[in-house]
Amino acid sequence: MNEFDEAVKAVIEPVVKQMQEQIDSLRVRIDEAEFRRAERKAERKSQRKGAFAKIAGIQGAITGETGRESPDGRVDFSKLSYNELCAFLERNPQAKLRN
Repeated sequence: MNEFDEAVKAVIEPVVKQMQEQIDSLRVRIDEAEFRRAERKAERKSQRKGAFAKIAGIQGAITGETGRESPDGRVDFSKLSYNELCAFLERNPQAKLRN
């Protein structure tokens, strides 16, 4: 490399590094925003289900309960939707997921 190439490299490398850091920061913020948006969407859907149960006058319906529990009290996680699984784990933080 000649002196000109080295000088250009010395000027450009810090700029490229700074731009890469900004891109990485934006990626993290975008991921966080998408996660929060998915959480809000799931919460709104859950609220609508609960509101529907109240409107329909369904007695004993609890949002997040699937009615898919076996007689021995165990839950078949393979039959739960993602939102149902999240609601179950929120109500039962001590629960363990096994295959």
